[in-house]
Amino acid sequence: MFTSLIDWILNYPKRFIFFILLITL
Repeated sequence: MFTSLIDWILNYPKRFIFFILLITL
């Protein structure tokens, strides 16, 4: 459960940061 939560927290911002990088570049 805890590892699942960490996985979700790390996985979601990864896409969000990638999207921001695409916009800024």
